[in-house]
Amino acid sequence: MKPRTTLAIALLASTPAWGQAIYRCGNTYADRPCPGARAVEAADERLPEQRAQSERAAQRDARLADTLERDRLRAEKRAQALRPVTVKVRSRTEPARDDSEFDFADDLSLRDQPFVARVPRTAGDTRPGKGRTGKPSDSKHPR
Repeated sequence: MKPRTTLAIALLASTPAWGQAIYRCGNTYADRPCPGARAVEAADERLPEQRAQSERAAQRDARLADTLERDRLRAEKRAQALRPVTVKVRSRTEPARDDSEFDFADDLSLRDQPFVARVPRTAGDTRPGKGRTGKPSDSKHPR
């Protein structure tokens, strides 16, 4: 439905028909009486010039609404053409790498012991043993 038609219907629906009573029911108005309702005088006391001015303003607003709707539809059409390209993203449930070759269960038993760094032997190292051992870490955060 065009905005002009919608506005015309709204204006016609909002003006009371001549001779039709309007009732105030609490905070609302109705065309039928309700319990405790009182009739309200709703005569249009405007001058003919004022009514004509209101009609011209309604027509101007309807033209403006049509123009704004056309502008909005054009802008939406342009935005549709400029929408971003979608890129397939890996699922967050997939692991980033295959950790199956590591066994972390054995490392959990070492958490209560101090960390000791072991430096592997180099090709020129002739000393016996598994490798050089550094001092236990003084870190308060065991790894």
